Amino acid sequence: MSTGERIKKARKTAGLTQKQLAAKLGTSQQNIAQYESGKRNPKQETLREIADILNVSIEDLKDTIVWPQEIYFWYKKALEDQQRQNQLATEKVINDTIEEWTQIYSEVMEKKYGSLLTLYDSLNDAGKEYAIRLLQTVSDYPLFQKQSEPGEDKPEEES
Repeated sequence: MSTGERIKKARKTAGLTQKQLAAKLGTSQQNIAQYESGKRNPKQETLREIADILNVSIEDLKDTIVWPQEIYFWYKKALEDQQRQNQLATEKVINDTIEEWTQIYSEVMEKKYGSLLTLYDSLNDAGKEYAIRLLQTVSDYPLFQKQSEPGEDKPEEES
């Protein structure tokens, strides 16, 4: 129900005509007619005075229609805020997980290959290429190859 319709209903309930309400309010009957028809909306202070004259609360006279574009605007804003919060929370979880796994991986690699990597990093490019060729040669000798565990697949030999 619109504000104008609510003013009209409250006025009739109070047993007043538009002219009588206008006189008590200190305005014209035409203004009251325009308020009730919805052609004009009373200012907040005028609405408060009308409510006092008609013995109702100002909330009883206010428009209860929530316009669809307002609903859409607030819904969209709330949804965007929620999506932003979810995205930030997800990004934080992902970043924390990556950081944790990177730390674990670094610790494992350091324990397992630390000295080898330190030595490799100390070489220049030619030394690195030579070290890789030496490792390939050594890994071709059966004497230096790992024995596969029971149930472990053997690497396929190149033909």
